[in-house]
Amino acid sequence: MVYIGNDIISLKDKKNLQDFFNPRYLKKILTEEEFVFVKKNKKYHFLSFLFWTCKESAYKILVKKGLRKSFSPKKFNVNININNKCKNNVIIYGHVIYENCKIYTSSLTNNSYIHTIAANYKNSVSKIFCGIKKIKSSDINKQSFYTRNYLIEYLARKFKIDNSNIKILKDDFTGIPFISINELKSDIEISLSHDKEFVSYAILYKKIIFF
Repeated sequence: MVYIGNDIISLKDKKNLQDFFNPRYLKKILTEEEFVFVKKNKKYHFLSFLFWTCKESAYKILVKKGLRKSFSPKKFNVNININNKCKNNVIIYGHVIYENCKIYTSSLTNNSYIHTIAANYKNSVSKIFCGIKKIKSSDINKQSFYTRNYLIEYLARKFKIDNSNIKILKDDFTGIPFISINELKSDIEISLSHDKEFVSYAILYKKIIFF
C-alpha cells in the first residue's frame, strides 16, 4: 500500500525563526548527527526547517501504516542530498529512517516556505501532485478550512463536478483525512498541511472510479 505525507513551514514567521535558529530548541528536535550537520552548513539557513518538514511528513505516513505513538522528532533520522548548488528555489531529495521503516522525501525550498512531500515507496514521490497557497494574515485562524477548500476546489475543477459533491472527512479512529465524492470514499491518497499564512495539500491518484 502506498501512503503519502506532506508538511509546510513558513520561513517568514518570527516565532519559527526564533525556534529554528535556537540551539536549545534544535537539540530537542534534531538527532546529534543532524544538529552537527546544521552547524557545519550554516550557509544553508533553511536546513533546520527542512529537517522538521521531513520528519513531520514521515510521521504522517507512519500513522497511516499503524503507528500509534506520539510524534517524537528525534527518533526520525533525516538524510538529504545536498551540495554546493543547493540554494533557494530548488528541490532537495532525501529519506527518513524510523526504526526499520524508510520514507522517501522531496522538499521545495524558496524564500518564503519549505514544503516537503513524502511516500513510503521511492517511485511514488515523483507521482505526487501538490498545491500551495498563501492566505491573508487575517485568515490564519481558519487555516484548516482554507486547506480543505483549496483541495476541494482543485478536485471539482479536475473532475468537473460540483464542490458540494466533494467532502474531506476524517477517520474516526486515526483522525486521518480522506476524500468522499458523491457519498463514496474515493481511492485518492491525500495529505494536508498548513503553517501561518500558507496552506498546502498533496495527492496521489490511484484507481479512481467515481461513477
